[in-house]
Amino acid sequence: IYADWYNRLMPYHVSQVVIIFTANDLTKRGRVVFSVAVVEDDPITLDLITDALETQLDATVYPFTRSKFARDFLLQQTAESISLIISDQVMPDYDGLSLLKTCQSSGLDVPFLLIAADPNKELVIEARKLQVTGFLAKPLNMEELVQKSREAVSQAS
Repeated sequence: IYADWYNRLMPYHVSQVVIIFTANDLTKRGRVVFSVAVVEDDPITLDLITDALETQLDATVYPFTRSKFARDFLLQQTAESISLIISDQVMPDYDGLSLLKTCQSSGLDVPFLLIAADPNKELVIEARKLQVTGFLAKPLNMEELVQKSREAVSQAS
């Protein structure tokens, strides 16, 4: 996509061009391309999620095994630069809901899917209060993950 823009601008001898794309600006084969931050401390699960989102949704995925690094990244994002956050609940440093609170307090208002191995009643109530977009249960079903991701981004647009 970037090469197409560059090639179109080259005949005009533009010396410096800054192009800012939003999630809704980029399309591939008629589908909206979006960016997803995925926070999962298990590298194998993270690879499976990343692969499913990239291959089935053409999403740009920012994968993190460390919630601390994900937090630092997310604090620099806006709703125009990131379309969706998918996070495991139980992780070192920051749990999923703490990450969500941090994003909300910084003004990052994007859909948030929470992965939980054992979603107890208290967790569900707290997550609903924080307006979690949806839940994904472990073991993950990749078809469900893709479908919920697609729906979350579509509803937010």
